[in-house]
Amino acid sequence: FCVGCGVVGGWLCTDCAQKISVMREQVCCRCGRASINGRTCEKCKRYLDLDGVIVAAGYEGGPMRELVHKFKYNGLTDLATILFWVLFQAVMTQEWQGWVVVPMPLHSSKFHERGFNQTDLLARKLAGYLGAEYRPNWLRRVRATVTQTRLSQLERQANVYKAFSSSVDLRGEKILLVDDVMTTGATLGAAAQALKDAGAKVVWGVVVARG
Repeated sequence: FCVGCGVVGGWLCTDCAQKISVMREQVCCRCGRASINGRTCEKCKRYLDLDGVIVAAGYEGGPMRELVHKFKYNGLTDLATILFWVLFQAVMTQEWQGWVVVPMPLHSSKFHERGFNQTDLLARKLAGYLGAEYRPNWLRRVRATVTQTRLSQLERQANVYKAFSSSVDLRGEKILLVDDVMTTGATLGAAAQALKDAGAKVVWGVVVARG
């Protein structure tokens, strides 16, 4: 059944696929001002270790919310293919030679509860299509956090503070950090800080949707 309208035939019908709100213009992930390819503006770089974030689609409107929710929480891993193609279209025109793809990690408790890491499924496929190196173990989630959904901006930042770590020497590395949904960018920012602390030269995020 289509997750958008329930019609029999596939996980996403043609009509609902056309309702996905593909991002035509990218913005700075912190302040929301228009920016080339989602690059973090100079003002916001003082507060954020992310060099930029590419958002593939909007989270609200169309079937995206249902797609992500059923993928993450209902275990419909077949939906990874649909979400991957949305993600891939956002980055396919850019040059990623020499970059390394890293998925946003889950804490071990969350992984055992869910049984899989949804961003790992997306990032692994993305690395293959981009011809990029794939390193899922370069970033670890060392502290369990509560869901960010109902938290304020400051609470989100506090919630993910020091939640990530990397024990790898990343000096000079250019990293493409993959996640499914971004709201304020606090989680991506905390992960990017851990990668930069380990020596990464550049860290960009790429997400399926922004809420």
